[in-house]
Amino acid sequence: MLCGLLTPTSGAATVASFDVFREREKIKANIGYMSQKFSLYPNLTAIENMTFYAGVYGMKRKEIQIR
Repeated sequence: MLCGLLTPTSGAATVASFDVFREREKIKANIGYMSQKFSLYPNLTAIENMTFYAGVYGMKRKEIQIR
């Protein structure tokens, strides 16, 4: 929730002065997050893991391919 990936169900929180309910995109744009080794899917290749996480962050397929 604090990284802006999940929507909170109750309570209040801010990250880098941004509200986690209303400003999720601003949070994601202002913080860095890289999952640790245990969070990566071992059955996926490195590129498949990066593509998956890029999708989680809302990148369009075309943009992912370009980058």
